[in-house]
Amino acid sequence: MARDNKGFVCHNHTSMVSYEIHHVWPQGYHGPNIASNKIKICPNAHSDIHFLMELILKGKPYNHHHFGPAILRYAKLGAEQVMAYGESLLPVVS
Repeated sequence: MARDNKGFVCHNHTSMVSYEIHHVWPQGYHGPNIASNKIKICPNAHSDIHFLMELILKGKPYNHHHFGPAILRYAKLGAEQVMAYGESLLPVVS
């Protein structure tokens, strides 16, 4: 369904007509606005990544076969970064 090719993720387009910039670690979750945190993505894939990432963060079930491997990878990566950031804010108990 989705493919990953040198920095862009797209839904079955032979060429990307329009794209959006997706922050893998979303800025809404304190992700940095730096080049290494950005990918070019078609609007449909962008929506799917955010939808799936929210399901993952909320611990809700999802059918991973419904999403392509690139969508799943970026959603999981974003969720992992959000969780790691949240854990870094917890007080250290000794």
